[in-house]
Amino acid sequence: MSGSVDAVVAADRAATRGTTVVRESRWLAGSGVVVGLVNYGYSLLLTQLLAPGAFADFAAAQSLLLVCGTLATSSMPWVVARVLSEPGASEHARHQAIWFSVVVNLLQGVLAAGVMCLIGSRFLSPASLAAVAVGTVAIFLTTTPGGWLQGIRRFDRLAFFRVLEVVVKLAVGVALVLAGTRDTGALVGVAAGALVVVTAGLVLMRSDLHRAPGALRVRSLWTASLGNVGVQGLVAVLASTDVVLVAVLDGGSADSGSYQAAAILGRVPMFLAGALGAAAFPALVASARAAGD
Repeated sequence: MSGSVDAVVAADRAATRGTTVVRESRWLAGSGVVVGLVNYGYSLLLTQLLAPGAFADFAAAQSLLLVCGTLATSSMPWVVARVLSEPGASEHARHQAIWFSVVVNLLQGVLAAGVMCLIGSRFLSPASLAAVAVGTVAIFLTTTPGGWLQGIRRFDRLAFFRVLEVVVKLAVGVALVLAGTRDTGALVGVAAGALVVVTAGLVLMRSDLHRAPGALRVRSLWTASLGNVGVQGLVAVLASTDVVLVAVLDGGSADSGSYQAAAILGRVPMFLAGALGAAAFPALVASARAAGD
């Protein structure tokens, strides 16, 4: 008799988790579509505001930034969300995961910015390279607040931040391009959007942000982050190589600009898929822990 009751209780809990995941997924699915469409609209608008060569340079740099974004979002957010989603996780473990994410993201961002500048020096001006470097570091840093919101299951705020980032990017970028800054202004818009999210996110999570010196020695945190980023990083590189090579090899013709604008639309499903995965992950972690217990 007790076995039947336990089975009913477990089924009810599973159904509740399923309903919650569906409800939470709506926020992120909606934001994923909005992010993809705003990015496409931004690129489409820039095809009218920028010369073909300048747009080709911008599109190639944005593709490189997208690779960095994929690398960033496939490592640290999952590490933080996993720890925060585990039932009974200690406060010390939470602080370690968040501090680990901040430090490693900063290191990854600086390293990635160096690589980006090395590649971008083939087709970008020094001012554009500076914007790309700042944007790269900021993109990596945005993933710590993102993982924190994911772990505490505040998907409405996470969706808001994702949309806020692209809206700020569009507004700042278009304003600067109209002011005559060409592709540099468009790339400054990318950096501005990421910086706004970093600032707002760190303020929001300030109560959980504590220095934890031993965090970098926690092996499980390294294992979780490196396992994800290895696969997702390869996918991101393969998905963006063509757009970057067009800018490097074609010399910024009108045809290359048209190809790059069209390629950006094809990334909308990737934003949507990532959003749905982000909504489901914390529930899967909690379910796995409960099943193990």
